[in-house]
Amino acid sequence: MQTLRRLLYLAVGALAWHDVALGQSAEDQRAAEETEFPGLRLVATRHVDQRLTLLGIRLAYVERDVRLGTTGKYFCGGLSLDRAVAGADPVGTALARLPYESVRKLGLRYVILCGGAKSGERGIGGIPVPPLNLLMLNVGVDALTPRLEGLTLHELYHMVELRFDAFRDADWDQQFTGYLGDYAAADPSTEAKPGFLNWYAQTFPHEDRAELFSALLLRPDDVAARIRATNDAVLRRKVLYMDQKSRNLLGLKLAPLGL
Repeated sequence: MQTLRRLLYLAVGALAWHDVALGQSAEDQRAAEETEFPGLRLVATRHVDQRLTLLGIRLAYVERDVRLGTTGKYFCGGLSLDRAVAGADPVGTALARLPYESVRKLGLRYVILCGGAKSGERGIGGIPVPPLNLLMLNVGVDALTPRLEGLTLHELYHMVELRFDAFRDADWDQQFTGYLGDYAAADPSTEAKPGFLNWYAQTFPHEDRAELFSALLLRPDDVAARIRATNDAVLRRKVLYMDQKSRNLLGLKLAPLGL
């Protein structure tokens, strides 16, 4: 029965791929096969920060909604070319902050821009898929547009921890506590507690670390100024912890000078 189901899946998948491949360039089709995204289209390099070419990262999108994998658990919404190009600007700017050596260690090759992203029926900011060397990002929600640089680096850090089997961090858990353990319990209208950058960082340890990674790449001086102004010893220890972890995993320094 398992074999029959597998054959049926492959047969249906082959028909779907034939249908969506119409109109794709050879380069698009090669990228679609490597990422297992039917109908994938690459964003032309003229629309992308040129530093991404040096990093070996391509941005791409789908024109029609796609459910991924055999279960269809993960969803990537379709985008128009104009919307994909608009999303490519902040995403590319964020990724260009990474040094080549860090990207090489991580193995990131594709970033898929989605008009909405879901895990099951829950809307999410993105999905890292280390085995396929890709990162999916939700760029299709207007409210996210001003935060796309931060979102990109946040989701990329999740990929880092998954790639290097560092998602479960016992040392972190031993030192830092106070998490809600529930996304629904977080209130965006509230001030962050001491030791946290914002309300979202309070949900889970891995979200806390991803928020710190993103902020330390985008606005390290602001993070340092906040720590000095509030004398937040816990947040300072978290920053130093993240600096060491980033150096170990990516060879990338995070901590601002003089912290």
